Amino acid sequence: MNNESIPQQIDALEACLRAVLAWHEQPMSSNSLRARINGSLGFWTEDDLLEAADSLGYEVEINEHDSALSSLPELPAICLTHEVGALALLSVNDEGLLLVVDPNRSDKPEWTSKQDLFGRLTGRCLCLSKRDLGKLGAGNATDTLVALLIGVAIIFVSDFAIRTLRGYFLDLASAKADAAIADSLFEHMLDAKLQSRRGSSGAVASMMKEFESIRDFLTSATLTTFIDIPFAILFLFVIWLIGGPLFWVPFLAIPVMLLSGLAVQPQLSRLVKESQEDGHHKHAILVETLNGLETIKSLGAGSMMRRRWQDAVSHQSHIGLKSRMLAQLATNVANMAQQFVQVGVIAIGALLVRDGQLGFGAIIACTILAGRAIAPMAQITQLLTRINQTSTSYKALNLLMSHEREHAHGQVFLSRPEFKGAIEFRNVTFSYPGASRPTLDDVSFQIAPGDKVAIIGKVGSGKTTVSKLILGLYKPDSGSVLIDGVDVRQIDPADLRRALGVVLQDVWLIGGTIKQNIALGGDYPNDAEILHAAQIAGVDDFVKQHPEGYGLRLGERGEGLSGGQRQAVAIARALLRKPQILLFDEATSAMDQGAETALLQKIGSEIGQRTFVTITHKASLLQMVNKIIVIEQGKVAAQGTPEQLLRRQQAVAQPTAPAAAAPASPS
Repeated sequence: MNNESIPQQIDALEACLRAVLAWHEQPMSSNSLRARINGSLGFWTEDDLLEAADSLGYEVEINEHDSALSSLPELPAICLTHEVGALALLSVNDEGLLLVVDPNRSDKPEWTSKQDLFGRLTGRCLCLSKRDLGKLGAGNATDTLVALLIGVAIIFVSDFAIRTLRGYFLDLASAKADAAIADSLFEHMLDAKLQSRRGSSGAVASMMKEFESIRDFLTSATLTTFIDIPFAILFLFVIWLIGGPLFWVPFLAIPVMLLSGLAVQPQLSRLVKESQEDGHHKHAILVETLNGLETIKSLGAGSMMRRRWQDAVSHQSHIGLKSRMLAQLATNVANMAQQFVQVGVIAIGALLVRDGQLGFGAIIACTILAGRAIAPMAQITQLLTRINQTSTSYKALNLLMSHEREHAHGQVFLSRPEFKGAIEFRNVTFSYPGASRPTLDDVSFQIAPGDKVAIIGKVGSGKTTVSKLILGLYKPDSGSVLIDGVDVRQIDPADLRRALGVVLQDVWLIGGTIKQNIALGGDYPNDAEILHAAQIAGVDDFVKQHPEGYGLRLGERGEGLSGGQRQAVAIARALLRKPQILLFDEATSAMDQGAETALLQKIGSEIGQRTFVTITHKASLLQMVNKIIVIEQGKVAAQGTPEQLLRRQQAVAQPTAPAAAAPASPS
């Protein structure tokens, strides 16, 4: 043994580790080993040895055994000695001799008996075993992998619980918001001024449905992607800590996914807006057809309406196909980027394992984390495609909500619980929205409380418009409409219409019983009040003959009754509240002569001293009035009592008498 070649100060732990490596046919020089680990120039500690062994693919188990019992630790092992050194125990033969490397004596293995050796040992041993690479195929970070898998499992379970709770609370909030917002929209539609309304009833109904798309967007799982973004950033950070360069694979894929969604937005926005307009038009055709189905059938106009429907459906389908293709393109790019991320992490990770910079366990962990980090970004791409639909729907609803209301915020009305019944038009001019000329032009007249007035005129002269202005459904462009000397614009519409008993030209009934339809005109009326109004209007005459009586259920818009019967129900509804002003617009136009005569005989005493205004073409109703107002081409052509107008008409119709012959001049 050449002791003179051994350095005076030897790093025993390092030398023992190199001896074990050489025993496993993995020899390394001191410089190579230190460069591989941390390049430290000082003596190794046990922690340094553990770190070095782990990085080189060895499992280390620290044992404390009683050297006095001459028991052997699991070999190979590095055992500490009383001389503040260490020995490498490599093997034992059949004769009980140990193959030992004692750095203080030689760097070559020597056979030594147990008796000569065990007295020098402290009992603390570090047993080294080469890690089984076959379990992972390649790599050296099983413990790290296990720890990461446990951490990821905790994250997944927590994520499941959070998503479940989040979904529950979102659904709960959605249900409450749905009820509140939907009611607000409906209330706004009812309170909107008719002058601000645009489009057909079908288009407005379709516009109301846009709320559903906004609600679905706000409560969808896609929107909660924004909550996942901080976690995605956290996952990227963890990938950087574990995999180093592997961080760049998902990081560079994110802008590709986002740009694919942003690139299609301008054209997608235009297509979505056009598709929505087509949807409103299609819905308008459907509602128009259903409302006029009897007329369409009677005229044989079904083919024309069907052609309009087909054109609307075809155009909307064409636009929808384009928008879906664009949205699918962005989604496909995002999905492809996700797949490339998975492949890229594995491919680049394999190169890093080959170079010894990474363990295979870290690759698996980074692959799992990369999928979690990139998933929210893919959902954001889908979210961008839905934002256009939601934005367009929001604009449509915002347009609806921007319509001027009868009860505007901050507007103060005069409280008018009771009215005497005086009506005055003072230089009223009015035009319907979009009309080229005024419907009423500088109209002025007065109706005293208790007057019975008929407004007559040719079709399209503006008679019905007068009733709508009295009701406050429209406001005059200029001039004033006054009730009891107060401009109707200062009176709360609810107070105004409660003082009016109205029968409009187009009778509207709800789908319900006859009793329910009559009760619409009162405040929780009792059966006696309903029966009294029905008897005066003539409803009782045909209802008492039916086995279901006042419980007879009507279809939509009063289907099941004739036109005259519907008018009788509307008159009963107007009389029920006993209003101070009765306003009838062609209220008996569909009644036969017998029903009309019976109504006129009963209603006179019921009206009493209340103001009564009827718009009519029938001469039979003129016997009830003490004043007639004639409207022609939007102007008051004449007004006065029936006798005054009759004398004026006779005077105009009387031929001019021929001039008397001049007397003969005297001769």
